Amino acid sequence: LGITGIAVGQMQASVYGLPIGIYIQTVMKGGSADLAGMKPEDVLIQFEGTNITTMEQLKELIAAKRIGDFVEVKVIRNGEPKTLKLELKVMPES
Repeated sequence: LGITGIAVGQMQASVYGLPIGIYIQTVMKGGSADLAGMKPEDVLIQFEGTNITTMEQLKELIAAKRIGDFVEVKVIRNGEPKTLKLELKVMPES
C-alpha cells in the first residue's frame, strides 16, 4: 500500500481516543494508498471487509491479492469513516 503505521490496540484506543486498527504514520508518494487519498493520521480499520488490528495481518491480506487488483479499505479520518478504493501497485522506489 505504501504506508507505515502502528497498531492501535484496545489500550491505545482508550488512552488516545482512536479506533482499533492501524494508525497511518506515513504515506509513500505514488503508492497505492497515496493515489487512493489515504493520509497520515488516518486509522485503517478494514481491508476488503476484514477488520484490521496489526500490520502483519494487513500484509497477509495484501499478499493474497495481485498487483492490479482493486481493493476497498475503510479508514477513520477526524472521527469520520471513509471508504477508499485503491489499486494494488508495485511499490515505487524511494
